Amino acid sequence: MHKKITVLFLLVLSSLASAQAFYTHHISIVDSRQDKPKFNESAYTSALLNKYSETFRNSKSLYNYIDFLVEEAKQTHYSNYVYPGWEEAENFLLNVLKKAVPGNVVDSSVKIKVVRDPEINAYCREDGTIFMNIGFLASFNNEAEIAAVLCHELGHYLSFHSYKKFEKRLQAQNTSIALSQFGLLGRIIPRYSVSQNSKEYEEESDDYILKFFKDNAYSLQGPSNAYQLLLKMESLQRNNRAFKMPLFYLSTHPPTSDRLAKMTKLLKGGDTTSSRSDFLVDKEFFAKLKLKAVDESIYLLFCANSSVG
Repeated sequence: MHKKITVLFLLVLSSLASAQAFYTHHISIVDSRQDKPKFNESAYTSALLNKYSETFRNSKSLYNYIDFLVEEAKQTHYSNYVYPGWEEAENFLLNVLKKAVPGNVVDSSVKIKVVRDPEINAYCREDGTIFMNIGFLASFNNEAEIAAVLCHELGHYLSFHSYKKFEKRLQAQNTSIALSQFGLLGRIIPRYSVSQNSKEYEEESDDYILKFFKDNAYSLQGPSNAYQLLLKMESLQRNNRAFKMPLFYLSTHPPTSDRLAKMTKLLKGGDTTSSRSDFLVDKEFFAKLKLKAVDESIYLLFCANSSVG
């Protein structure tokens, strides 16, 4: 759900009623790179090879991709990109995901990290790590909404979408080189192909939400509410005077309104009995987490605006 949407307006509104001053609950603003253990590159590479060597026959492409993943993981490990030492939040989110999917689906490679970013965004890396922005956590109202987003990201992982995107981009680069004599058209055709594949991957991952929520005990309102949030933020951004649609806009996601309609259809046609709930893990911890996320997001936005000024 690569929705790069600033949530300052929403965060300020939600914090007026319950949040304290922005500095009260900030989680970790000290860069702790010097305290981090050395990244175990050999173990990381070995785990990826064991997982994917039998799945993909093109060994050269697989090794290129693993090299790419290793470099990305190393950068993340030594950076201040994610919140260090916040296992309590990570375990909570992982337990929410486990409540949302069958027991044999989430293996030991699936992990969740909270990203130091106030924008609404989440994504999954091919090694099974799901990254969720602090801004997204600040926007949720319950576990069911979180579960919907996590199911979507897990769908990317289960469908090998990250690897497929990597191969498609390589193919697009080769096609661009081959069509370079055609100028702009030679660049547009490969980009269009990649964007269409990305839309298909997003639709496939949305289907995982439908699949898992038919059988789990979370409220069916969760997926609908999650996409209503995205639609609302998308609308706010498009109505912003500073927002300008590019001359040639290639969307990598299906229209949010269409995705919301799919989730609403699930709500109308599904089981809405009292056995379903907005919370299945820890309602009190969620409330504390949301408060921290709201205040931390405001803090990050405050720092960003101060540095710009």
